[in-house]
Amino acid sequence: MWSINFPLMTLDDPITLNKNKLVAEGVERRIYVHPNDPTRLIKIPKIKSDDHYKRWTFGDLTKRFFPSTRTRSITKQHEEYQRQLRESQQSAASLPVSLFYGFAPTNLGTGEIFERVTNDSGENAPTLRDVHDQGDFDINKLNTFVEHLYSLAICVSDLNPANFVYGYRHTEAGQKSPNKSWVLIDGYGDRFAIPIRTLNATTRRYSIDDAFKRSRKLPNLEWNAKERRFQRPTLT
Repeated sequence: MWSINFPLMTLDDPITLNKNKLVAEGVERRIYVHPNDPTRLIKIPKIKSDDHYKRWTFGDLTKRFFPSTRTRSITKQHEEYQRQLRESQQSAASLPVSLFYGFAPTNLGTGEIFERVTNDSGENAPTLRDVHDQGDFDINKLNTFVEHLYSLAICVSDLNPANFVYGYRHTEAGQKSPNKSWVLIDGYGDRFAIPIRTLNATTRRYSIDDAFKRSRKLPNLEWNAKERRFQRPTLT
């Protein structure tokens, strides 16, 4: 179903997940904590059958007769992750996106295994919206994260406040970072049918500009498109 060159973790038995113990849910995936490793998440794609696409719309017809388009955004995210590893000349742990460990079979279908960014209590780290709503925070650290996105020219498609979190990262060995950092957990990769945004660094940086411009606004945080950074609202 997917043409992605990542390893499928070999296990004697599928990982058993309780379908009622979701820790998060998006439009395309259901997310669970790995039952054997609380520093990792398992994302289960929501793969819809042909019967779901019954309308005579362009989107439904495309997804009905070209099934690969149903998982395009997921596929493109993994392709962008591979590109970052290949071109950035940085270790995976240095990238501003959550680590991806491959695929593994579960009782709910094939799962994607990702790094889990956590808060002080070991739960899922708060999103930008959560941090914003809790009150004052260090906007300079947020802008350092933004600079990192631009410096690596990461191709993004959706930079809404729910797609990046602030917390502790975890190495492949499960070791927690000493300090919190911002991490992009979703919304990257060129989702368009004609992938012009992946042509070069300039078009990828344009994708960042466009994604921040289209992202949902927060009342006490403004995006300065000219300077490519967040700022506090200007008092009038």
